[in-house]
Amino acid sequence: MASIQLKGLTKAYGGLEVIHGIDLQIDEGEFVALVGPSGCGKSTMLRMIAGLETISKGELSFDEEVVNRLTPTERGISMVFQSYALYPHLSVRKNLSFGLENLRMPRPEIEARIAEATRMLELGPYLDRKPKALSGGQRQRVAIGRAIVRQPRVFLFDEPLSNLDAKLRVQTRGEISRLHQQLGTTMIYVTHDQVEAMTMAQKIVVMNGGRVEQVGRPLDLFERPANLFVAGFIGSPRMNLYQGEITALTPEGARITTRETGGLTLPLGGVEAGRAVTLGIRPSHFEVGVTGPDALDLVIERAESLGHETYLHGRLNGAESLSILHVPNHFEARTGDVIRVRPQAGHVHLFDTESGLRLGAA
Repeated sequence: MASIQLKGLTKAYGGLEVIHGIDLQIDEGEFVALVGPSGCGKSTMLRMIAGLETISKGELSFDEEVVNRLTPTERGISMVFQSYALYPHLSVRKNLSFGLENLRMPRPEIEARIAEATRMLELGPYLDRKPKALSGGQRQRVAIGRAIVRQPRVFLFDEPLSNLDAKLRVQTRGEISRLHQQLGTTMIYVTHDQVEAMTMAQKIVVMNGGRVEQVGRPLDLFERPANLFVAGFIGSPRMNLYQGEITALTPEGARITTRETGGLTLPLGGVEAGRAVTLGIRPSHFEVGVTGPDALDLVIERAESLGHETYLHGRLNGAESLSILHVPNHFEARTGDVIRVRPQAGHVHLFDTESGLRLGAA
């Protein structure tokens, strides 16, 4: 296991800088996910940590030892790729042993490590098969097994589940999480799928344009996004965002007015009337079927029932923007139905529209 520290880590290709001075601390034995849209720099940063990309500026340390100039082997990392990268002409057993044999490891030690990886990943029935005789999920397990037998200080995963179907992705997510619990090794996992990050990682690093937008526990990012980018990226379906302004300041707080929600008073200080703001409400943070003067009209355009949950797509208060509401269980609704809804108290997010930054404790 190793702790990892990035200090001002920068990557440039000629005059084009793609990673902009990132500072990050990853604790020993931690499972960290790097997430963000395509092209945000997460895979480049992973390859810099691995030693597959040179570092233009800054320092990368493992256990306080600067490793900028060390090879991947010298850093003690194992990497699992999206493409599996198995040797097609070798059996599963030989794929597992190949790297260890190149290191001239004693045969008893090689066999012991293969046996342990085989047990952990349930690869026993496939040891004599070649990759072409395996399913996608089985190939990925072999790729993970090949990383395990090296007993690295750090595991690096680069979108390892992208080639799997939905059912296998869920299954393999569980296998990787279980492996982390058993091995306790530091793991860094790159994905564009924020559901993977939310369900697997102990800490999430949200990236955008080669910069870190926010670092925190999955629930922290969900409940208190630092800015509009994180608010829109974390959570599925994404947060509803409404443009508005602060129309009044009262003893109870600031009065926020948007077309969709009308006027809401939030316990917020240190702001001025007339400020352009963006109000955020997650789909699951609406009360549905309510009454009272503060209830809002949602005109249904489409209802998607999955049996155990329902997604309601509609327009609040006649606004042009479309809102999404998440309702537990089956909810009977048809196009054109009008349902009375209300944002849940304490679950409304507020951001400065110009800077995108979160405001106050809202």
